Amino acid sequence: MAEELPGEETLSEEKKRFSIFRLLLFVIVLIVLGAGGYFGWQKFYVSKQDSAPKEMRIIYEFEPFLVNLADPGGKRYLKANIKVVLGSQKSADEFNERGYELRDLVLMLLSSKEYDSISTLAGKMAMKEEIISRLNQVLEFGTVKDIYFVELLVQ
Repeated sequence: MAEELPGEETLSEEKKRFSIFRLLLFVIVLIVLGAGGYFGWQKFYVSKQDSAPKEMRIIYEFEPFLVNLADPGGKRYLKANIKVVLGSQKSADEFNERGYELRDLVLMLLSSKEYDSISTLAGKMAMKEEIISRLNQVLEFGTVKDIYFVELLVQ
């Protein structure tokens, strides 16, 4: 049989060491590139998204309104649940302090409506804008940005 030369054994061990070294070097380079990519993503991508100013949304919910409409005969009524979107914490504090006064304002406005004026989509939108306008007229701090009719029932 063929005899092994003394240099062949050391040559195969050097190849094994060299391949292990290459594998280890590859893993280290892969880790460094991954860490660099993650750092770049955190530094440049996520920071720009988080630094955008977020709009403050404070919601105030009125208790449900139940009013007779101003129709002749007084046989129709309106039930409404309204949520108000406020622009600042000051306006939220004012709503908490003057809630009864603001509720009275909305109550008087709703009870002055007739069925024909609020039965259409345009009528409901006009009523919504009128409520926002009236509330903003009496508020001393902040503004009402929008209102939502959570429930609106006319019978």
